[in-house]
Amino acid sequence: MIGHFESTWQEYTRRIADGDERALEAFIEESQALVFRTALRIVSQPSDAEEVTADIFARVWMAAGAYDPRRGSVGAWLVTMARSRAISVLRARAVRVRTLGSLRYAELSAGDGERWLYAAEARLRLRRALRGLSAEQRRAVELFYLSERPLREIADETAVPIGTVKTRLRLGLKNLRRLWGSKEYSPEPFRTSCV
Repeated sequence: MIGHFESTWQEYTRRIADGDERALEAFIEESQALVFRTALRIVSQPSDAEEVTADIFARVWMAAGAYDPRRGSVGAWLVTMARSRAISVLRARAVRVRTLGSLRYAELSAGDGERWLYAAEARLRLRRALRGLSAEQRRAVELFYLSERPLREIADETAVPIGTVKTRLRLGLKNLRRLWGSKEYSPEPFRTSCV
């Protein structure tokens, strides 16, 4: 099926590289099912697959001139981009689950009296580490990981491109991991008074 469309899709990519919006619309119409199915096989959730599909066509619009027919078909180019982006979404989801899961584990792993203290310490440590991030990184991390907002919604709310949101998230997580391990951001342990 991809072979049937290949010459048409190559023409679309040439026209898209020249800024032809109609070519982009036609290309999306014909190829979005391929991109969506590829992403869905990896991410499993339709909403994530839709996000990947939107990201891929935004990338096509911005980088159609980078497509080189000598390196493979347009269909293969789309599938490769979709797989790569879907894997990134899957990794981000895993990091989100680990981050939230570790806080929940901390709350559940301690005894009743200790549970509250340990969870309070973990929350205080997280707040202190978040304060160590730049304002842009902190807002992106809080919206994505703590409020569980989709990337597109964060981009709209903060009035920056999705790529910028992704960069802020990546750098924010990197810095958060570093700060989490730093003694400067570790709270003093809670002490119970002994009479």
